[in-house]
Amino acid sequence: LAEGLQTALRRVTTKPVSHLVLTSASAERGGAGDRLGAASLVAHRAAAVALAQRNREARAPDVTFDNVFDLEVGGVRLRLHPVGTARDVGQILVEVPDRGVVFASDLVFPGSATVRFLGYAREPAGVFAALDTLLALPFETVIAGHASEPSDRADVQLQRDYLAALEAAATQAIATVDADGAEASVPFANQWARSKAYV
Repeated sequence: LAEGLQTALRRVTTKPVSHLVLTSASAERGGAGDRLGAASLVAHRAAAVALAQRNREARAPDVTFDNVFDLEVGGVRLRLHPVGTARDVGQILVEVPDRGVVFASDLVFPGSATVRFLGYAREPAGVFAALDTLLALPFETVIAGHASEPSDRADVQLQRDYLAALEAAATQAIATVDADGAEASVPFANQWARSKAYV
């Protein structure tokens, strides 16, 4: 991944990487600062702690923060918004206020339904809170991190509405479906059949 990023960067600039902002403590971010030669590694304090616990040999961030943090890079102002734990610990949104753009890695999945573990979220409830924080920002364009095209506010709202509907349906199913009764006639060893009976 680092090699691909370096190749992409060289297409647009010959300048060295001055800052690398880690958007969470996800495994693929650990060690990225050294591989990209970033002069300064920036992360939320919770992400820095988690990265150190997971990989003691990884380079520690040079700059950490707890609350909304402003960072200027190459004359461009970035605002880093902590959203807690969603996909992973110390997740942040990176806003470019003057351009109406927000980078929301591992949070927004344009044009797709995040059925599988809500995008592998460490804390599913945190996904709802993070999307609410994102929707409160005055952005026009969102860069999702797991999509080839930028997205917009309507797509983020659609994802938030979808998750709310999914939560409501799951809550109703838990309250109304008798799982023990549905599975009673199926041998315990046949787990696939038990799941089918429940559904």
